[in-house]
Amino acid sequence: MEKFLEENRLLFQNASWEASAAATHADGYGERLAALAMLDTLPGAHRKTLAADKGYDTRDFIADCRKRGATPNVASQTTR
Repeated sequence: MEKFLEENRLLFQNASWEASAAATHADGYGERLAALAMLDTLPGAHRKTLAADKGYDTRDFIADCRKRGATPNVASQTTR
């Protein structure tokens, strides 16, 4: 029997306390894809800042945040 684990993600927009949530498969990619999808739903044309732990420290994720006009504030991976 296969097990599919779900991970829950939550995004808050500080200024207005709007929240967004997503459930994804625990496959190592879902959390980053969910963060980008939630980032896409934030209203306004102003620059946004996204804070995340070291699990989000990948070249693709950082580049995708910047393409969306967001400044990624991501903890660095110290071991790889």
